Amino acid sequence: MLSLSPKLYLANATHSIRALVLASFIIFGTGCNSFSSSAILNMDIPANFSVTAEAYYQPFSPYYCYAPENYARDPNLGVKKFNQPWQPTAQTSKFNIKLLPSIGGCLTLLSEIKIWIMDMTEDPEKLGLSAVWIHINDLADEPLETHGSDENLISVECKYADSRLSKVFKHELVCKGQSTNDEILGRLRIEQLQDKPLRLTVRMTE
Repeated sequence: MLSLSPKLYLANATHSIRALVLASFIIFGTGCNSFSSSAILNMDIPANFSVTAEAYYQPFSPYYCYAPENYARDPNLGVKKFNQPWQPTAQTSKFNIKLLPSIGGCLTLLSEIKIWIMDMTEDPEKLGLSAVWIHINDLADEPLETHGSDENLISVECKYADSRLSKVFKHELVCKGQSTNDEILGRLRIEQLQDKPLRLTVRMTE
C-alpha cells in the first residue's frame, strides 16, 4: 500500500482545506466582496491574430466529489473554451472564466488556462500557432505586474523561429511570457484571479 510522506500528506490536506474554504466563500457568499465566482481575463491582441482560451477544471476534492461516469472518457467534459476571431486591426477581448463550476454534477475548481495564439496572415513557410499556459496552484507565490490600479498584468512576446518539429514549415510562431521566458506564463493562486481582472498583452517582437 502506497503511503504519503508527512510533507506530501500535509500539502494534500492543506489543498483540500483551502478548496473547501474557497468553495464556501464562492457558493454561500459571506458578504466579502473580494471573493468572486468568476475571473475576468482581458487580452490585447495584435492585428490579424486570433486567440482561443481553454479553461481546465478538476474535482476540487476527491473526497467530496463524484465525477460523472463518462468524465474519464470525455476529455472535453472538464474544458471550457473561449474564442476571439481575428480582426484586421488590433483588438481587446474579454473572457469571463468561472472558477468553481459544476460539471456533470461534480463541483470542480479551475486548475489551468491554456491560450492558443494564432497568426492568421497566410504564409506557406510559417506555422503561425503557439500555446501558452497559466497554472493555478494553491501553494504558488508569484507576484504579478500591475496595469494601472485595477488590473494585474502578464506580458507575452511572440516571434518566429526556425521550425523544430515540422518539415513543411521553415518557421514557427513561438510565444513566451516576458517575465518567465517560458510557455508557462505563471503559477497563480486562485485569489490572484479573484482579486483583480487579469490583462494579458500579446505582441510581436520581430
